[in-house]
Amino acid sequence: MHRRRVLRTISASVVFLALALATPVVSVAQAKDGIGEIVAGLSARLEATRQRSLIELARVIEADPRVRDRADVHVAVADLLRAEKARILEWGRQRKADEEGEYDGPYSDVLSLAVTLLGNGRVAAESGLLAAMVDGVYNPGSDFAKTLAAEGEPALAPAIERSHAPRVLDRLTAYDLLGEMLRLQTANGLRHPLRPAAANRARLALRAGLLDTDAVGRMSAIDAIVNAGDREAIPLLRTVSVNDPDGARPEPSRPTVRQLAAEAVYRLEMRH
Repeated sequence: MHRRRVLRTISASVVFLALALATPVVSVAQAKDGIGEIVAGLSARLEATRQRSLIELARVIEADPRVRDRADVHVAVADLLRAEKARILEWGRQRKADEEGEYDGPYSDVLSLAVTLLGNGRVAAESGLLAAMVDGVYNPGSDFAKTLAAEGEPALAPAIERSHAPRVLDRLTAYDLLGEMLRLQTANGLRHPLRPAAANRARLALRAGLLDTDAVGRMSAIDAIVNAGDREAIPLLRTVSVNDPDGARPEPSRPTVRQLAAEAVYRLEMRH
């Protein structure tokens, strides 16, 4: 069975750390003086230059955590995330249907660096970095996705926007983020809790997902609604369990949207 993965495994982060440790030590004074040059290197055309700049920036941040507060650093990493996402999608389009392999660019390294910058959530939100992270390439339910959901309200608008994306894979991650965000809200686990109006927007976005044009998208929205514990969505789920087009002719090899909706009603009704 062919393995079709876009992101490298966690071993990429280990390699990234090893490369960083192998880089000559940079003093804090040198780091401050060279920040602009490092930031400029993140947008270089050569991948080797971008990778070297990532390593240098990681070491600078380790030497002086205050660098995480610099808006220009956040903006540069956000731009790099968007550029690397475009490269990944182009790589996927150019691959043959039966071709093995995985993307070997520095995307997972960029994600790792972006996560370290979330320490200053205000700058991450204002610079567009958080939005670029939400709009990135990652798997629903991954640790990275959970980190984004835990940011709370600053991540809400980009997550809702992603739920309207043309690619169904993007919508899946959006539903997952919104469901996890609402679950963490109930558990008091958000860095920036959702205000009542914001929480309502998240619930409405998930309910709208029950009308996703793709059956897989509707299934994901159902799972997210259950994860969020949205009992007010039970009447909608009952309707889906009877009327959704995916289920008129059940297949023994997979559950249908109707079946998942009926199960969701039961699971939500069992909650107190």
